[in-house]
Amino acid sequence: ILRHEIKPHNLTFMIRNNKRSLQAKNFCIRLGQVSRSFVRIAPGIREV
Repeated sequence: ILRHEIKPHNLTFMIRNNKRSLQAKNFCIRLGQVSRSFVRIAPGIREV
């Protein structure tokens, strides 16, 4: 359900036109690192 609501091209469009685009990019990178470490800590959740 969430995948249909969040459209990647709309998200990149918003980030591109955002005055704080660099901040948003850094936030996305940080979010990716957190999710990656979370998958490392709890790999079982991915299979549920």
